[in-house]
Amino acid sequence: MNQPTFFKKYGIVSRMASVPKHPHHDDKHSRHAADLSHHVQRLGFSIDNIDPTADPRQDFYRFAAGGWLDQAVIPDEDAQIGGFIGLFHLLNEQILALLQDAAENSADEPPGTVVQQVGDFYASAMDVERLEALGFDPLQPELARIEDIANITDLAGVLPHLTLISGKPLLLTPAVIPDRTRSDMNQLQLYPGQLSLPQRDFYVNEAFAPVLEAFVAHIIEMLELAGVASEDAASQAQAILYLEKALAAATLSPVEAADPAAQYHKMAVSDLLPLAPLFDFDAYFAGLDLSLDGEINIAEPKYIEALNGLLAERPLDDFKHYLRWRLINALSTFLSPAIAERTLDFFMKKLQGKSKLMPREKRVASQLQHDFGHPVAQLYVREYFSEETKKQVEEIVSHVKAQFKSRLETNPWLDDPTRSFALEKLDRMQINVGYPEKWVDYSSLQIRRDDYLGNQMRLSQFDIKRNLAKRGQPVVTEEFNIGGSTLPTDINAAYQPQANKIEICAAILQPPFFYPDLDMAVNYGAIGAVIGHEITHGFDSIGRRFDARGNMTDWWTPGDSEEFSEMTGMLVEQFNGYEVLPDLYCNGQLTVTENTADLGGVTLAFEALREALANEPAEEIDGYTPEQRFFISWAQLWMSKTRPEILQQLINADPHAPSAFRTTGALVNLDAFFETFDIHPGDAMWREEADRVVIW
Repeated sequence: MNQPTFFKKYGIVSRMASVPKHPHHDDKHSRHAADLSHHVQRLGFSIDNIDPTADPRQDFYRFAAGGWLDQAVIPDEDAQIGGFIGLFHLLNEQILALLQDAAENSADEPPGTVVQQVGDFYASAMDVERLEALGFDPLQPELARIEDIANITDLAGVLPHLTLISGKPLLLTPAVIPDRTRSDMNQLQLYPGQLSLPQRDFYVNEAFAPVLEAFVAHIIEMLELAGVASEDAASQAQAILYLEKALAAATLSPVEAADPAAQYHKMAVSDLLPLAPLFDFDAYFAGLDLSLDGEINIAEPKYIEALNGLLAERPLDDFKHYLRWRLINALSTFLSPAIAERTLDFFMKKLQGKSKLMPREKRVASQLQHDFGHPVAQLYVREYFSEETKKQVEEIVSHVKAQFKSRLETNPWLDDPTRSFALEKLDRMQINVGYPEKWVDYSSLQIRRDDYLGNQMRLSQFDIKRNLAKRGQPVVTEEFNIGGSTLPTDINAAYQPQANKIEICAAILQPPFFYPDLDMAVNYGAIGAVIGHEITHGFDSIGRRFDARGNMTDWWTPGDSEEFSEMTGMLVEQFNGYEVLPDLYCNGQLTVTENTADLGGVTLAFEALREALANEPAEEIDGYTPEQRFFISWAQLWMSKTRPEILQQLINADPHAPSAFRTTGALVNLDAFFETFDIHPGDAMWREEADRVVIW
């Protein structure tokens, strides 16, 4: 992780050195790319994906994607299938080829160079024979450190070390990010610790009781593998579950956490101490090499108070059991394959419904792409990303951004003061494409060919310490460096409200999101709408709380604020009415920011396309007009199939609505959609004009 991945959870981003800077092979994809196209066949724009027997006026999603829906089968190793997953597999093979090449050549490279580090990291992960022989041995010194905890002061003193080596914040999450009200200065933040399961709902929603039962069984199994006696493992697992449920209940729900102000409680560090008098913050901060002076933002004070209550209520041994389990859970995938696959069996198969795992080499490729972001990305950009693609996408960016400016200038419901601030914010919004001008330098990090777990531990320490060292310093922007969100190898584009910038990652700029050789209508319906989506995030329910310089402040007139809330409230009501599974409906409040961005994205991209085609003949391709191809492209971008158990998990955790609903949910608010497909009252796709939401 280049920056802690929990940043996304807490609303810091919204969601979609030795290598020469950018030498390309005649500005084309390399020899690896030609062999990988089968992974995205029919996972993006194709006339073959249409169901010509379906009437777009009755079921547009079926019309646009029915041909694909009829033949698509979710692979055993996946929880869903669609454009993102198809591109993930393509990207994974691209990166795997790079890792294998680096491993073959790393011995010839000086220590600290990208090829040496990436190649030896991959080789250490693939030395299966050695890892099997070691078993749990590499983790035993750290487990012994936990066993030696004698009191709460020891507990607080050990926590930082365990967080640093695991990369998983235990009980508490320290991080340094820009101050939400002073975006030019970095501020120390303290968030709740991460939980074992991927979402809060598992712990607080009775519907997931079977998941918790399976979770306890998994904890017992892993503790036994680590040498804990069966009867002790069972009692320890119950203590661990008790703590996790209590900690989860003390955190904000996803809807509550979406409010930036709900996680902003700036205070002197000394004012933190009374929130949890039993916790030794002196020992904790000392372990992080941080002083107790200055200011800090406590994201969720009630969580800190709840932690103090648990320290008073539960015996010290319960916390030792918990830390032992969390360390095993965090690092088991870096031990022997036999141990790693027990963890993966639970989280991938039981939790996500997959019937088999990806091959080890592909799992390692995915892990290194995420954890060792910039070094791997340097190899990726050099090999697979073209300057011509960058130029084409930057041109689309300029057209879509200009369309948003035009709409801001003429938007009838904005008062002049709000309009002026909005225009300033758009003008200052930075949109970067592909990769950073300056890469993070990892050359001082020791990567050994014979130490997979040690490599991961040292990498985690490097990244977290590097982040914490920025405390109190002026913000220096690092481009494309949020793991899982804005790395050049992330299949994503993301708006960052505190930086007021958008980063469109290199990896997303290939089918099904971008087609260098297809017509403008297809590309505006795909990457153009994604760009518009991210621009709109700057003005959604979260983004509008930040000004042109990224400071959390209210720059809206009261009347405009009320008008905006009424319009987004209509979107909430619209999506609340979509039934995902029997008696399971979309969560309109949770998804309102993404639904607002989808509506803005497709609106802006369509108008930008119209302007771009104003002086071009309206030629049909494959029997469809440019306008029709735009909307078909949008729908085919989001076509997917998801296992029902995953839909049930995501409905109260994922800020994105299920694909079928985010596809048509945006379109039925556009006059142009009804005009393009001749949709009238009485047609199933019709939405009354009074009910259509027009925000931006």
